[in-house]
Amino acid sequence: MRRKIVLLFVVPMLIVLGILGVVVHYYGSALNIYLLPPSSERYGRVILDRVEQRGLYSQGRQWQIIRQRSEKKLKTSKSYQESRNIVQEAVRYGGGKHSQILSKETVRRDTLDSRYPEYRRLNEDILLITIPSISKLDKRSISRYSGKLQNILMEKSYKGLILDLSNNTGGNMIPMIGGLASILPNDTLFHYTDKYGNKKTITMKNIPLEALKISRKTINTKHVPIAIITNHKTASSAEMTFLSFKGLPNVKSFGQATAGYTTVNETFMLYDGARLALTTGIVSDRQGYKYENTPILPDQVTSLSLQESQSWLKSRINQN
Repeated sequence: MRRKIVLLFVVPMLIVLGILGVVVHYYGSALNIYLLPPSSERYGRVILDRVEQRGLYSQGRQWQIIRQRSEKKLKTSKSYQESRNIVQEAVRYGGGKHSQILSKETVRRDTLDSRYPEYRRLNEDILLITIPSISKLDKRSISRYSGKLQNILMEKSYKGLILDLSNNTGGNMIPMIGGLASILPNDTLFHYTDKYGNKKTITMKNIPLEALKISRKTINTKHVPIAIITNHKTASSAEMTFLSFKGLPNVKSFGQATAGYTTVNETFMLYDGARLALTTGIVSDRQGYKYENTPILPDQVTSLSLQESQSWLKSRINQN
């Protein structure tokens, strides 16, 4: 009797575990879940699969040639690092210049950046806010970054703003845009289109403000003229932040053309802690103008961006 009871529990459990094992074996790599460490070849093939599924340019005969060449080389790979080196060509072709594989060591080094938004008052009416890059992904750092930016905008008195995005090489756009919620509209920020033609409109609803500890009641509560400064190092997520303001009334940009990493990237974790940053879509601004790894020109190209921003803001403030 006892044996029958045991069998009633054990057999279904073994069946469930067997099914789970099959599912993990065939589909686990999509979620970065493995029963056993993948071989170096399997590790590389997972990257190639991801690029083929989501990469913006991973289609056509040339892509298949590059993929097959990578697969052939992977058969002799002896380490994950070697596999990463082998598939770099495919990653760059399938994802374009904005795509890359970051080793665990590189990810760790990049996330040591601890700069946060700062401000200084140019006069009693104008605040200059420096918005630095942020590569950190932990919730505490992201919330701290966005919180500092929000607090400057919500707690300080001003009649005009200068947002300095120069030298901001990107990273994570969520804390940048989230921290700027009080001066951004609650409608379209920008759009992106994937390789299959699917278009998505990004609004403040897509920004997880609650996770950043920012109230949605703060969206678009400040109505002041805004000057934005960019240069050739303004890149990636900083360019997306710039696009969030482009075309808005009472906003003008100054400086130099941006770096031209104007595509949407998704980040995929790899088994050994490395990350695949893969371009999955082109972007367009709220007016519908498309950017595909092309620089964004400011409204006024100048080498005197701070002086001319301040002059423009003073003229706008004096009009009110």
